[in-house]
Amino acid sequence: MLTRLRIAGLRILLSLFASTCSLAFAGPNNLIKEDGKVLDIENNLQVFEDPSASLGPVEVLKKLSDFKDIGANDLTKGYTNSAFWVLFDLENRSSREDLELAANYPVVEIMSYRVIDPVTQQIEAEQTIDRRTPSSSLRIKQGNRKTFLVKVTSSQFLNLQFKVSDAGTIAKAENFENMLFAMLFGCFLTAFITNFMMFLNLRMRGYLYYLIFSLVNCHLMFLAIKFPADILHWGHLDWAHLVHPYSTLGAFTTFLFVRNFLQTKMKFPRLDFAMKLFMTGLVLIATLELIAYSPSYPNFADMYYQVGIVLLIWAGVSSFRQNFLPSRYYLLSLFCFLAGIMTFLSLTLGYLPSNIFTLNALVIGQTGEMLLMSLALGSKLKLIERESSQSLMKTQLLKVLAHDIATPLSIIKLSAQYVRVMGPEKSFSQIARASESIEDLIHYIHERRIIDTNGTLSLSNISINAVFTDVAFAYQDRADAKGITLRIVKNDPDLLVFAHHSNLAQQVLGNLVSNAIKFTRINGEIIISAAPKGRRHVAIIVRDQGEGMAKSTIDLLLREPNRNISQLGTSGEKGFGYGLSIVKDSLKNFKGTLEISNVVDSKDSSTTGTIITVVLHRARFNSDKVKQRLSTINIINPALQSTPSKKTLTE
Repeated sequence: MLTRLRIAGLRILLSLFASTCSLAFAGPNNLIKEDGKVLDIENNLQVFEDPSASLGPVEVLKKLSDFKDIGANDLTKGYTNSAFWVLFDLENRSSREDLELAANYPVVEIMSYRVIDPVTQQIEAEQTIDRRTPSSSLRIKQGNRKTFLVKVTSSQFLNLQFKVSDAGTIAKAENFENMLFAMLFGCFLTAFITNFMMFLNLRMRGYLYYLIFSLVNCHLMFLAIKFPADILHWGHLDWAHLVHPYSTLGAFTTFLFVRNFLQTKMKFPRLDFAMKLFMTGLVLIATLELIAYSPSYPNFADMYYQVGIVLLIWAGVSSFRQNFLPSRYYLLSLFCFLAGIMTFLSLTLGYLPSNIFTLNALVIGQTGEMLLMSLALGSKLKLIERESSQSLMKTQLLKVLAHDIATPLSIIKLSAQYVRVMGPEKSFSQIARASESIEDLIHYIHERRIIDTNGTLSLSNISINAVFTDVAFAYQDRADAKGITLRIVKNDPDLLVFAHHSNLAQQVLGNLVSNAIKFTRINGEIIISAAPKGRRHVAIIVRDQGEGMAKSTIDLLLREPNRNISQLGTSGEKGFGYGLSIVKDSLKNFKGTLEISNVVDSKDSSTTGTIITVVLHRARFNSDKVKQRLSTINIINPALQSTPSKKTLTE
């Protein structure tokens, strides 16, 4: 019941809209203008239809009794194989004698004759003018009145609207139209090239469908306006006779693009099934038009397209109701296209005046449709990138959780096992601190989810010594188990950095120290220190005594932010390979930089290892100024690039 009420309401709205248009746009139905003045020939305009299109002008003049008066509402003849002969009288009330008769629609063909004596059927052919718009000369002196007979045919869409003016005015109007078409073509070309480059880069099927859709419909549009003038013969083909099946396939490409763009197969299976049935019908109509053309086929196709428009609107509205934001641009593009159609129909029915904009409303509307469709596709790509970024964020958080929770869990496990050796008090203290580390990790992950939506990670003034204390607690036992000396150099208590405590202690330094223990030789030494770098930065240095890294490996790690490399440690330790990737991702939170270099000792060639330096912003007591400075300071400090072998990655 509710659906029937909606359909009835829609019919009432359409009726009111049609009535409003007829009242608002109705104007004088004069058919021919000359020199800017309306010529009142409406009363003597007569038309004769030749269904066989085989009669000549002399034979037609013999059938003067068969000519019928015609009004403005009868000018549109649509798809037809008939030839129409227009008979009218014209008085030259201008100061010019180089008058021309031009058709409003470039897809028609006209041939004009001056009637010398209708009784004896004496006629004289007028000269045809070679222009994109069909036109012919009208030889009539100033103040004279002559009778003209014009044959009008069309292989596409026939309309009997003409204009009369001097040759200069018609040529100027056509040049202005050509400039407009060139601008529209430039818009099409820009959108096409942009999306073609996106397709080459992304290889997304949606861009391929858009390219097919825009190329076919752009070609069809310019065939309809015969721009450029030789477009109907491009490729040595007669496009005037191929345009009907070709236009039907153009509608097919539209549905091909829309189904992929709105993902109807996955989101609206019933609607998608209806769209596939409609596309099957388009293929059948195109086949009939190609095999045996009849004017009834395009007429049926036009009515069939109305079903397609309903499906397209239905798909857009359904997608919009599911909060698919790119569907806004899609619905706007449909509105532009439908506005062009309504304007064109209002013109052919005599509700709108004939001018460059109403005559080319379809072209302008379709240009808007193509550009908005391109914007819709770009909006969809941004949405996909955002969803991909969120998915990557969740994956990164899982990596952090899987990687960094291992250390405090191992402490809890060892403390529980050695409760008799260390005593309950120390064991419980170790377990409590390890539990706090896990809580800090969970809190960090929660804050990262806030970053993923609408916030930022909360930064504050952090003491380097406090961070070093947490690192020593987490990794001292692991270093002792391998016989490695973990030497932490204490700093000035006033040495602060602007960062996130848990993130810096666990994700950054924790992973660096863990890797250092993994790759340092047994009974080796790891040195962790910090020192000011200029007035605005602090460098935290982790130096191990391993085998070092190959220069190519350092370049690879610093060049590709998400590169994961997993290698066995000096005692066969295994890892996930996420450590350094997590470090680089974490440094983005407080705009830190990472440097990697190998130990070079000219006095002792056996001394090897890796030096990893994290450069952070030095905290001031006024954190607001620090936040403001973070947005303006260049992260790369030339003073930190002291040796040629050192590499720096700016996050």
